Amino acid sequence: MYITPQHPQNSGKQLNNCSLIMVKESGKEGIFYFENVMPGKYKAILMHDTWCWKEKTIDIEVTDKDLTGIKFIQTGYILKCSISHEIKLHFAHEKKVGTVGSFNLNKGKNRFCLAQPGVYKLTPDSCHKFEKDIYTYDTSSPELLTLTAVKHLIEGSVTTEEAVQDLAVTLLSLVDKTPIVLGPLTIENKSPPVDSKDNKAPQPTGPFVYKFSHWARTGEKLEVSVSSKELLFSPAKTEVAVLGDTCAGEVAKFIGKRGVFIIGHIKPAIMGVNITVTTKGVQAPSVSVDSAANGGFKIGPLHKGNDYEVTAEKHGYVFVKQDGGRQSRDCSPGVVLSLSGDKQYRSNNITQENGTIVFPELGPGKYFLRSMMKEYQFEPASQLIEVLEGTTMNITISGKRVAFSCYGQVTSLNGEAEQGIIVEAMGEGEGCSLFQEESKTDQEGLYRIRGLQPKCTYVIRLKTEVNKHIERSAPKSRNIMIENSDFTGVNIIAFRKMNQMDISGNVVCHDDYLSTLKIHLYRDDNVDSQYTQ
Repeated sequence: MYITPQHPQNSGKQLNNCSLIMVKESGKEGIFYFENVMPGKYKAILMHDTWCWKEKTIDIEVTDKDLTGIKFIQTGYILKCSISHEIKLHFAHEKKVGTVGSFNLNKGKNRFCLAQPGVYKLTPDSCHKFEKDIYTYDTSSPELLTLTAVKHLIEGSVTTEEAVQDLAVTLLSLVDKTPIVLGPLTIENKSPPVDSKDNKAPQPTGPFVYKFSHWARTGEKLEVSVSSKELLFSPAKTEVAVLGDTCAGEVAKFIGKRGVFIIGHIKPAIMGVNITVTTKGVQAPSVSVDSAANGGFKIGPLHKGNDYEVTAEKHGYVFVKQDGGRQSRDCSPGVVLSLSGDKQYRSNNITQENGTIVFPELGPGKYFLRSMMKEYQFEPASQLIEVLEGTTMNITISGKRVAFSCYGQVTSLNGEAEQGIIVEAMGEGEGCSLFQEESKTDQEGLYRIRGLQPKCTYVIRLKTEVNKHIERSAPKSRNIMIENSDFTGVNIIAFRKMNQMDISGNVVCHDDYLSTLKIHLYRDDNVDSQYTQ
């Protein structure tokens, strides 16, 4: 330790402004003394950086007699650590029960005090995984402890309309092409309350939420997709870049809906017949299965709204469709049917999930029926119907898809959904420049732009004149070419306008000078205005 005068110009020549001595051990205490100290005011300063002290500097004043009773009290043992990311660090003494606690530590260099000497087990608690799960620190051999994160937690969710037992998530590393399968996932929704009368729990209703998480390496890029035998998912897949600088949180969201299935039989029953389904007018891979022992087959899930062709092949056999047999067509829910007639009768209703609708209790007379649904052309588009008294009429209307949709999601930089954002699609090129469609994102940040014409190129972007709170987006825009199918995975990151921000920094210097430092922040356009910290 050493002492230094508070006013060096008045200290005299004997101390030369400061005097340094070693502390001598005496039992559990250390003894120190300075000789030939001139009268005046001094600071006594300890030079031991591996222990914690109640006071490391004590002001003293020497008058006309010896000064005694100066005490430096040790309060613990300093642990210095350098951390790559902000964490909570739990510590526990290896031998003494009860010496357990936690410290919240910032990125960079940190120092804190451990109350007891000995060996400690240090456990990081963070969304970042470090080189070790548990670190060891011995107060008798103090040294800088370095904690470097090597993996980072990413999370995602899958929301479905109905519960399934085989939902799995596949993460494909685009660095080494290594696939990782998570699942089958379990539902995160809380269980419904039990009915006290019959002690039976009511069946839970959707939506159902499945959560998944994965530890990814710094700088790794992952392709995330979801699979189930019963459901189709939007988006079909998404790419995630793991920067590792902050907690990534939820980086992927999927919506699962039931697809349609093609079910049929081979007559007479033949096992092992290769059944292939191809999508008409759409560039999509074909799907194949083999018939079972009873000749039956089931193919799916497939997207609704498409026309499919089914073929059967097996060496030594020739297969033909049965007389009157035809390819099963999908039912069309959500079609608006407008029926109008005499006496100002008018009814506008939507077809059910099975594609049917009933207009009951119609009086005799002539009615005009019109079918409407965006992206579809109906045959017939409209027709005149005459209803006779006491009769029931069954009418079949065929729909053909003539336009398509663009699916995507708008999120903030940290992956949170941006609700209420207007996304537009602007047509480009000859014959397409007059086309314009738009959509608003839902509470999950998902959007669907309908009515995109085939063989046209569209620019997908955020609509600037209505999204006043959005400063920019990444990407600013994206060009897509509509063929004969929907376009999925057009995701956009929106950056909100910032009204204020925090500026942080780090000053590296000796601890003795920290209390005297000030940081001045000046405006570039007004140097007279400053903020001092």
